[in-house]
Amino acid sequence: MSNHLTALGYPGLTEGDGWVKGILLTFNADYDIGLLDGLEDYQPGRYPEENEYQRRRIPIYNLERELIGEAWGYMMTPAKIAFHGGIWLPSGWWTSSDRE
Repeated sequence: MSNHLTALGYPGLTEGDGWVKGILLTFNADYDIGLLDGLEDYQPGRYPEENEYQRRRIPIYNLERELIGEAWGYMMTPAKIAFHGGIWLPSGWWTSSDRE
């Protein structure tokens, strides 16, 4: 995976060979994932290029880089990163200081 900072000030995860640091959120089994889909401008019925992000299952690793499972994640396409003027974050970690 690779992490990019868009010109809009928020990150975009893409396919890649690197490691991306993040926080895994967990919710109750009855949580409506549609609420997150709305936040991330993802609608399953739309054409992919109309969505800001694409929701898909991604592998999750612990800090020792051992696979611990999969989780839903929101990824941007390379075309969407380019459209937003994204730049690669070699650290794989997006922080508020990256927005300045």
